[in-house]
Amino acid sequence: MMTVSDVYSYLDKIAPFNSQDNTDNSGLLFGDYNAEVKKILVCLDVTNKVVAEAVKKRIDLIISHHPLICHPVSRIVGDDPLRSLTRSNINLIAVHTNLDVAVGGIADLMLQRLNFPK
Repeated sequence: MMTVSDVYSYLDKIAPFNSQDNTDNSGLLFGDYNAEVKKILVCLDVTNKVVAEAVKKRIDLIISHHPLICHPVSRIVGDDPLRSLTRSNINLIAVHTNLDVAVGGIADLMLQRLNFPK
């Protein structure tokens, strides 16, 4: 059985969470490290449409690039994606600036696609 903790540990090996910018909020943002993971959805941003797709496909874990929670949350009302996520009980891990700066991460991929010399 794979758990959220297993996925978190894997991501931490390729893009260490301690390398994130001090203004970033990467890591487990919602959920339970001990929750079982059978299906994962990967996205750039968590939106209500993403959460709806995750619910429809019975996803256990969303891995997003951009963190859904960046600043202190004072209220969760209306169509806030955080409200949709909490209702669905789907786990969420964000890998943002730690993936940007990782070896083979976003910055390296961009340089490669732009044909920058090594």
